Amino acid sequence: MATHWIWYVLAPLLIGGYAFWYVRRYQRNKASFEAFATQRGWVYTERDLEWLGHCHGEPFHMVQTRPRTWHSIEGQRGNLHVQSFEYSWVHRRSSSQARRKFMQVTGIRLPFPALDVYAEPRGPIGQFVRDAGFKRAGTGDEGFDQQWVTRGPVSPAMQQWLVRHGRQVRVRDGILETWDSGRFDPQRIDPALADLEQLVPLLAGVSGR
Repeated sequence: MATHWIWYVLAPLLIGGYAFWYVRRYQRNKASFEAFATQRGWVYTERDLEWLGHCHGEPFHMVQTRPRTWHSIEGQRGNLHVQSFEYSWVHRRSSSQARRKFMQVTGIRLPFPALDVYAEPRGPIGQFVRDAGFKRAGTGDEGFDQQWVTRGPVSPAMQQWLVRHGRQVRVRDGILETWDSGRFDPQRIDPALADLEQLVPLLAGVSGR
C-alpha cells in the first residue's frame, strides 16, 4: 500500500507529543515537591547524589544496577531531622529486557547512637524456607520469627510495633527508615514519619539510651 508514508509523518509527531507531555508532567511534579517542602520549611533537591552513598546493605544489596537518587526532601520535624528521597535502579529480566524500578525511602536521623537493625515481613518463599528447617537467628519468638525477617536487636515492644504497622524498617548509619515501592510521592512522608516517630523511643531502649 502507498499509505506507509503516513507513519513517517505520524511517528515524529507522536514521539514529540509524548516528550512534551512527559516534560510538562515532570515540571508539575517537581513544582509540587518544592511547594510541599517550602510549606514545612524543608529543603527540596532535585538530584541528590549524597544519598546514593547511603543506599547499601539490605534492601539495596540486590538492586545496584545503574542506581540513582532524586527528589530529596530534608528538614526538621520537631526536634528530629527527617528526610525522604526517591531511589531507582535498572532491573534486567534478560539481556534484552530492562526497566527502571523505583522506591521511596523516608527516614529519621536518630538523636542517639544505635545499632544496625533490619526488619521486613517474611514472604511466602521465606516462610517455606523457614518451615523446611533453614532458620536464621531471629528474636527467639517463634510466632513472630515465622512472619518477620530481622537482623539486630528487636525488643518485644518493637515486635509489637512491627506487627501493628506492618512496615519494613532498618537502622543504618544512624538513620531509621522505611520504604515503599513506586515513584516519589510527598503524601507518603507524613504518615511514614508519624509511624517512625513511635519507634524512636523503642530503639532508644535497646540502645541503652
